[in-house]
Amino acid sequence: MSNTVNCRVQIWGSDEATDKIYEMVESLPKVEYGLETKSIVEHFYTDSEIMSDGTNPISEKGVNITWLNKWVGCKWISVHIDDDIRIESAHTPNGFIVKLWSIATQIDPECQVICKWTDEVQVGTILVKNGLCAESYQLLDDDLESDELYDIISELQDSTNSCCEEAIDTEDFDFPDVKMYKIANKKWEIVDNISEVMS
Repeated sequence: MSNTVNCRVQIWGSDEATDKIYEMVESLPKVEYGLETKSIVEHFYTDSEIMSDGTNPISEKGVNITWLNKWVGCKWISVHIDDDIRIESAHTPNGFIVKLWSIATQIDPECQVICKWTDEVQVGTILVKNGLCAESYQLLDDDLESDELYDIISELQDSTNSCCEEAIDTEDFDFPDVKMYKIANKKWEIVDNISEVMS
């Protein structure tokens, strides 16, 4: 996978749930380059999540990569608002998307979170709803012209989102081209280790 994944995140639910997530992103402290991941972890995750293995993964230099792989899904991440929530990360941030869902569903239990992402070679969707997390992706054609790229990416993201929706709605864990996981509880651990999702 590419070194940088660009994500666009939408919260589908009540205004209160959506506003809560936007307010949390907007209130992230301004930090110097390289400390964004640490700031996000401290801002979004509870003390019990951070200390889940009995030790503190956070130091002055950053956050332990093993903890990040399990709870965030990537070794670095940055988040900002540009109409939608925008994320840049080292891999698809499955764990962080689940975390956003777990916060939103405390306000609106029917809320769902959609993350449409791209890197240099792939396009995909992460969808979290009904206690399930689904991901689907497709490879980009190497021969695409630049003027075709936007439309093709949009089509592929719509296609992967439809696959995720159908897999979750039918609870089909064998749905073609979709990886799907049960979320153990809203506080919020995925049953399977998040570090294994992208392996």
